[in-house]
Amino acid sequence: MLITTRSESTVPKKKVSVLRKFKTLFGKKNPERDFADEAIHKNLSEVANVNNADKRKKEILEFSKDLQPFGLNFSSMVNEKPRKEKDIHLALSIAKSITENKHMKEKLFLQRSIPVLEVTSNISVKESFLVKNEAYIIGLTILLTGEYKLLKEYWVEGILH
Repeated sequence: MLITTRSESTVPKKKVSVLRKFKTLFGKKNPERDFADEAIHKNLSEVANVNNADKRKKEILEFSKDLQPFGLNFSSMVNEKPRKEKDIHLALSIAKSITENKHMKEKLFLQRSIPVLEVTSNISVKESFLVKNEAYIIGLTILLTGEYKLLKEYWVEGILH
């Protein structure tokens, strides 16, 4: 039976020094490791940003193709964005309403324009607002109905926050 005191250890000195080095390298307060972790995370986020940029480009191209039958393009949607924040929110709520109402959505895609009578009867909005912001509302509706994950995050979440 081996009896040890507090000052004595059963672990050989070489193992103790290796354990200390390990704790130093991988312990909580190691600036070298923190720097290495930051560099790794930075590189990973850069790779993710490059991948997202490529995906975003593809989504913009697909979105632009979906806008063409309506006589719109991506630039026109950006340029015809309402100036006032409350108008932007109203346009988004109109687009969501059209997206959620099967009849209005079908009519929009068949006529290639906003079904003004249906929208004004379902939502309290002036016809002049619909006419003035038609391109933006149609674009948002196409965006909401399509498979544009990154564009939705960027555009719709940007409106809401």
